Amino acid sequence: MTAVYLFLAAVFLLTAAVCIYIAAQGDEAIVILPEEREKLVCELTDERRAVFSLKVPFANAGRQDGIVLDAFARPLLPQEQFDLGILSIRLEREGFRRSDGYLEAFIARAGMHGNFILTMEFTPKKGVSMPELFAGMVDITIDIYCALAGRTAPKIIKTALLLPLEEIRSGAAKEAGA
Repeated sequence: MTAVYLFLAAVFLLTAAVCIYIAAQGDEAIVILPEEREKLVCELTDERRAVFSLKVPFANAGRQDGIVLDAFARPLLPQEQFDLGILSIRLEREGFRRSDGYLEAFIARAGMHGNFILTMEFTPKKGVSMPELFAGMVDITIDIYCALAGRTAPKIIKTALLLPLEEIRSGAAKEAGA
């Protein structure tokens, strides 16, 4: 009977040791850092469109690798708030930009830091000039969604990014003055 108790105690201790070891390994912790983003840059402005971009940092602050399965951005700009133009938006990883709007999945190593490139294209509606479009502009909130996997269950994180009206107008004015 003592041998059975010793065996059960050994199994319990081994199980506890494995659980402690696994817990000590940590998890992935991929985060988007909108407060560390760069200022909006106007890449192009003409009578048909205005293209802006900015870098939004991300990091894996965890102790394990994680996988970014997908990431995309969604502007919160309803026509009731802004009806002078159309806003198209694209999210890419710096160094891996594509013209098809596709973001390839990638491994975010523990401690990794990188940038997403957020590209916005404003197209005025028929009969609206570019100066009129920017005169009627409002602050824009953009939600960035990121599908992640790692040691934990797959999840989707959402991070809000605010682009103030003044920053958008300032970027457009710099391009127009150039």
